Amino acid sequence: MQYMIGLDIDTSSVKGVLMEEGGKIKASAKAAFFYRKPRQGIVELDTEGYLNACFCAMRELAKE
Repeated sequence: MQYMIGLDIDTSSVKGVLMEEGGKIKASAKAAFFYRKPRQGIVELDTEGYLNACFCAMRELAKE
């Protein structure tokens, strides 16, 4: 059987699902990441934290 992983990247977290071929959700996962606000009007994304959240969610889904 083949599976697909889908990721939804939100403003503060990555949500993922593991789906079977027919579309049935087998598992879900969520991992948070954070923004930095060095000064008013500036928002920076911590790219390492962002990638780690993506990989964390995918690792959780791969355990199924």
